[in-house]
Amino acid sequence: MRQLLQTQDSSNSSREPVLFITTPGADPSQELAAFAEGQVGRDRLHEVAMGQGQSEVALQLLRECAKTGDWLLLKNLHLVVAWLPLLEKEVHSLPDESLHPGFRLLLTSEAHPRFPPSLLEGATKVVFEAPPGVKMSLQRTYAYWSTDFLAGHATSTAAAAATYSSSSSLSSTQQQQQQLAVPGELVPMRS
Repeated sequence: MRQLLQTQDSSNSSREPVLFITTPGADPSQELAAFAEGQVGRDRLHEVAMGQGQSEVALQLLRECAKTGDWLLLKNLHLVVAWLPLLEKEVHSLPDESLHPGFRLLLTSEAHPRFPPSLLEGATKVVFEAPPGVKMSLQRTYAYWSTDFLAGHATSTAAAAATYSSSSSLSSTQQQQQQLAVPGELVPMRS
């Protein structure tokens, strides 16, 4: 994902949104926030979880971010597909002279049969899937934690890391016991 966004960042892409097509359980928000922090600063990434009553907030932020060069992340567009033609119209109506070259529009959506084809065609599309299994999911999460974040959460992180590392060497029965927090003496063991 970082390579894609760096490539996208180096081209003239202020008007071209990046659409992350997600699967259930996948959310690129953490990775996008980490990337934005390194590129423009965390305070210049604005996030809006789309749903009831957020359309006007999203359009206002779109106009402001386009002028200032901030980044805007609109999440869960599959919840507001009827509103998407208005978003597309607004993106295309942004005046070139006031469109900051640093502006980026990032979108997330699960696949939806009524998603406007013209918005799909005009965006760079990225499929973002949840990694298979708990272990891969934890590894992805740990990979995006900075050393500053880990230092600020040393106690809880050490406990989580110990649990994670010990669970990877346990048998499947032991892992199930640990996940369910059932004392070993209460679970019958098979030989």
